[in-house]
Amino acid sequence: MHWPLVGREAELDTIRRLLADAASGGVVITGAAGVGKTRLATEAAELAATRGEPVIWIRATRAARALPLGAFAAVMAPGSAAPGVELLALARHSLNARAAGKRLMLCVDDAHLLD
Repeated sequence: MHWPLVGREAELDTIRRLLADAASGGVVITGAAGVGKTRLATEAAELAATRGEPVIWIRATRAARALPLGAFAAVMAPGSAAPGVELLALARHSLNARAAGKRLMLCVDDAHLLD
């Protein structure tokens, strides 16, 4: 069952407006634990998907933090390994390939756990 999002209309309207603005670079959702940041991001991701934009979720964890760009391992090609900046370039290329020329919505859950 999909529960409707209530009480977050202003935030969702802001996100909706930013999604429609080609010049918008992104949205950062912040707040204390348990206030519904992931739920709001899920709604934003559904809005993007409805617009035909690809959505990729990155779930940062303490375990993945031990590896350079470990949270991005799921979106990178198997066996991808490179030092430093080259690894960052591999991650960027992997995301661009998945975007397939469309505007990508990259959702990072628990971004404070990124390496």
